[in-house]
Amino acid sequence: MFKPAGKKRQQWCGISIYRYKELQAFCLQYAEKQKRITAGAKKREAQRLQRDLDLIEETAKEAGGEVYSWLLVNVTTGTKYADLSRDLGAVPLPKREFDERRQLFFLKMDNRRAI
Repeated sequence: MFKPAGKKRQQWCGISIYRYKELQAFCLQYAEKQKRITAGAKKREAQRLQRDLDLIEETAKEAGGEVYSWLLVNVTTGTKYADLSRDLGAVPLPKREFDERRQLFFLKMDNRRAI
């Protein structure tokens, strides 16, 4: 049975935990959206999917700066900080600073992606 989150878990970095999970799920669909475009999605759908991909990429660039590549992989695949270096080389920021960039990413996504 579903239990609502306790008071401590109602917010995550200034946005509701439910909104955060919605944005997280949106970002985790990144590879799926890429595949649908390359599989020959109809023009209108392909444009919408490309806008979604651009939104994620632009937000990651803005929030991530020099760690854009690591941040993009993190938010689009769910790869943990410790595992990012295996694929992309060492992350040039300590975990705490990387987590701050990740939080900034989701705050910016919240502002850019209307409900």
